[in-house]
Amino acid sequence: FVVQPLNTDEAGPRQSVQSVVDMGENAIRDKASDYQALEDGLLPASANKNEGFHGRYVLYSYTLNDQAYKQLQVVIFRSPARAQYVIDFIAPAAVFENELPTARSMIASFTIS
Repeated sequence: FVVQPLNTDEAGPRQSVQSVVDMGENAIRDKASDYQALEDGLLPASANKNEGFHGRYVLYSYTLNDQAYKQLQVVIFRSPARAQYVIDFIAPAAVFENELPTARSMIASFTIS
C-alpha cells in the first residue's frame, strides 16, 4: 500500500489525471507481462469525504518475475487537470481479493486537509 503525494502547490507544475494513469500503466508494461486493465472508472461521490476532491481508479493484473499480481490504483484529484495523490494497493493475485476490503477501507479513510 503506497500513498504518493503529487505537487500540491497551486503555483507548481500540474499533472493531469490521465498523465498519472498513463505513467502508471507504462511503468507496469515496462516491467511486467500479461498486462491488463480490468476496470477503470470514477469513485462514487459518497466514497470521498474530502469536499472538492474526486477519485479515479484503475484495476490492473499482470505477471512480474513469474508471479501474478493485481494492483488497484486510485488517483485523487481536484479537477481532471490537477491530480493530487496516487494511492496504489498491490498484492499477489492469490490474496488480492481477500485483502481488497481492507485496502478499500484504508483508501476511504484518506483525508485531505
